Amino acid sequence: MGEAQTLARVRRHLVSQLLCLGRHTVTGVLGTAGRLFCDWSADYRMYSAKRVDPHALFASVRQTLTGRLADGAPLVTALDDTRLRKSGRKTYGVKYTRDPLGPPFHVNFIKAQRFLQLSMAAPADHGQARMIPIDFVHAPAPQKPPAQAAAEVRAQFRKAQRAQSLPRVGAERVGRLRAARDHDDQARRPLWAVVDGGYTSGSFLKALPPRTWGDLQTYIDVMTSLAVSYGFLPWFRFGMEVAGEDLEGLFEPEAEGGAKILFGPTFAFALSKGFFVKLNTSPMFAYVANQRCGHGQ
Repeated sequence: MGEAQTLARVRRHLVSQLLCLGRHTVTGVLGTAGRLFCDWSADYRMYSAKRVDPHALFASVRQTLTGRLADGAPLVTALDDTRLRKSGRKTYGVKYTRDPLGPPFHVNFIKAQRFLQLSMAAPADHGQARMIPIDFVHAPAPQKPPAQAAAEVRAQFRKAQRAQSLPRVGAERVGRLRAARDHDDQARRPLWAVVDGGYTSGSFLKALPPRTWGDLQTYIDVMTSLAVSYGFLPWFRFGMEVAGEDLEGLFEPEAEGGAKILFGPTFAFALSKGFFVKLNTSPMFAYVANQRCGHGQ
C-alpha cells in the first residue's frame, strides 16, 4: 500500500512539474496538482530520501529519441554544468559560486548547487536539431577545509577534489550512457559528446568508453600573420598585413565559426631607436570560409 501511494505521488509531482507555470518549488507543484489545502507532510517527506532513480526516468526518453535516428547515425550529445540558485546554505551541496550570467568584468557570487546535464540532439525540421535533456545529476564540489586543518584532512580534500571534478563526473555519465546504449542493442551506434574547453583534460578524454568520441571546443586559437612594409621616412613605415585564424576550416567544416582570413593596411612609428609602435588595421577586411553552410563570404 505504501509503495502504491508513493508511486502515485511521484507521478502526480512529475506531471505537475510539466504543467507548473510559476516557480517549480514544492509549493508550486502542490498548487498545480490542486493539493494546496491538503496535508503537505507526505509530499515533503518524499524528498527526504532517495526513492526514485533518475536514470530509470530518463531511460524511456533516451529510447524514444534513439528510435527516431536513422540506422548508422551517431547519437550526438552535449555535456555542460549548470547552477541552481538557492536562498540558504543548509541544503547539501550549496556553495558560493561565480554567477555565469553576470556582466563582463564584474564578478558576482551566488549561492547555488552545481549540476551536470547531458542533452541529446533530436532531429527537427529543416535539418536542425533540438537538444532534449537525458541526464541530470548533482555534482557538488567538496567542502574546503580550514587553513589550520591537519595534513591528512587537506590530503583527503585534494583527493575528493580530483574525484568530484566536473571532467571526471562528466566522463562517468558519458560512460553510463554508453553502457545503457549497449544494453539496448545500440552497441554499433557511435556516441558523440560535445563539450567546451573546461573538459579538455586527461581525466575526461582518457576515461571515455569505446565507440565514443569527444567533440571539444578549446579556449586557445593559433593565428598566423604575414606583413610587408616599406619605410617612407626614418620614423614611419607603411605596408599590408594578412592574418589567418582556424585555417583548417578551408579544407573541412569548422565548428568554431569557420576559417578567417583578415587583411588590411598596417602602420609603424618609431618613438626611439629600436622601439616602434605598430597600428594594425588588418581586421578591416575579412574572408570567412566554411561557416555553417560551408561557403566563403
